[in-house]
Amino acid sequence: MTAGDGRSRPRRQGFAANNEVVIKGHSMDVLPCNIVVTFMYFNSFIPYTRKGVKVTVRQKKPGLNTVLMSPFSMPPEYVEKSVPTDYAISPNTDFDLRIMFSGDKKIDVILVNANGERRNLASFDLNYSFLNVWTVTGDIEKLEDVVITDKYQMPYTNTLHWGIGKALKIVGQLSNETMVFNILNDKDQIPLTVLLNPKFKRVGITSFANGAWRPERACGLKTIVGNHPFELEIKWYSEKQLGLGVNGLDCAFKFNHLVNNPAAEYKKIHISKTDGYITNIFAERIKNG
Repeated sequence: MTAGDGRSRPRRQGFAANNEVVIKGHSMDVLPCNIVVTFMYFNSFIPYTRKGVKVTVRQKKPGLNTVLMSPFSMPPEYVEKSVPTDYAISPNTDFDLRIMFSGDKKIDVILVNANGERRNLASFDLNYSFLNVWTVTGDIEKLEDVVITDKYQMPYTNTLHWGIGKALKIVGQLSNETMVFNILNDKDQIPLTVLLNPKFKRVGITSFANGAWRPERACGLKTIVGNHPFELEIKWYSEKQLGLGVNGLDCAFKFNHLVNNPAAEYKKIHISKTDGYITNIFAERIKNG
C-alpha cells in the first residue's frame, strides 16, 4: 500500500537557490520502499497546466538502491535519469530526507542518518525557478516534519546563545575553500576562530590577539568534503575545553579555550563571506562526551 502526504504545498514565490526541503518520517515495512517528492508548476487559471519532476528515493531490495528523477510535461532536454547509490531509505525505519536547490539549475538529494551525517545521494540539473508546488508521497508510515529552510546571507553575524554543556551546530554547504567562523566579544575582537578546510579535510581553532594570529591547532576528519553538505559542531565542555566535530565524526582530542574566561568573551558569531553557505545555526545539549 502506498501512503503519504498528498497535500499540495504552494510556493507562490517559487523556489530559490539554497532552499532546502526537509522531510522527516518513518517508512512502511514494504519492499520496494519508495519515497517520492514531486515538484511542479501549477497554474490555477488553467488547471490542467502541470509540469515538473518526480524525485524518487528507492530501495528495491537490500543493496539495490537508486535515486530517480522523472520529468513530466517538460521540454525534451529533460529525460529520466537513474543514479545508483550506497544509501537509501530502508523499510520500517526513521528517515531524514533533504532536497537542496543548489546554484541556479541544480538539485541535490541528501539523506541524513541517525548520527547526523549528511550523504549526497545524487545531483540533477533542473531549472527550478518556475516550480511553485510540491508534494510528498510514497511508502510512508508517518510524516513528522515537512518544512523548507532558507540560507543565511553571507557574511553572517548574530548574537550567540551558547554555553557550557552545549554544542553549537552550524549546518550548510561547503565550497572548496576554507570556511571561517569567528567568535567575537562585545568589542568585536576575535577570541576564537574555527576553520573548516575541505581541501585538507581539517578543522581547527586559532585566535587573533595582540595584533597577531596564534598558531592553528587542528585535526583531520574524513567527513569534511568540499562542495558537499556539512554539520559543524563546536562543543563547549567546560571552562577549559572545547570539542570539534563534522558530520557526526569528532576530533580524537579536545581543544583548550584560547581565553581565560570564555563565558565573558563568546558573545557573537561572524561567518566570513564564502561560496559556501549555511542553512541553520542553533545550540543544543551535548549528547555524548
